[in-house]
Amino acid sequence: MEYIRKILIIAETLVVIAVLVGVLFSPDIRGNFVGLVSALLDRGLVGYIVIIFLLYIFNPVYKLIKNIFQVGSIGEALSLSILKNGIEKKIDTAFYLGLPLLLLLFFFLGIL
Repeated sequence: MEYIRKILIIAETLVVIAVLVGVLFSPDIRGNFVGLVSALLDRGLVGYIVIIFLLYIFNPVYKLIKNIFQVGSIGEALSLSILKNGIEKKIDTAFYLGLPLLLLLFFFLGIL
């Protein structure tokens, strides 16, 4: 159940990022954002890893915004956003330790 919740949070984050980019920024900035995403998608496995990493980096921002709307207080939302449960700590370890090691492995195997 915890994994399904994380997948839904990532999907919601994608929607929020798309809406914010579409509403808040000018067409030039939106074009640059679309260009970045399409360039990363064209790069294959490394591009997918970078996209996943970027989405994970923006997850705390989404969590803070969601907590502000749920709680109504910025102070309480900050305290709720900073706390991490066990699965978030494991995902942090996987991203910040595992992804660089995976990229090095791909480099030495000649995939990159």
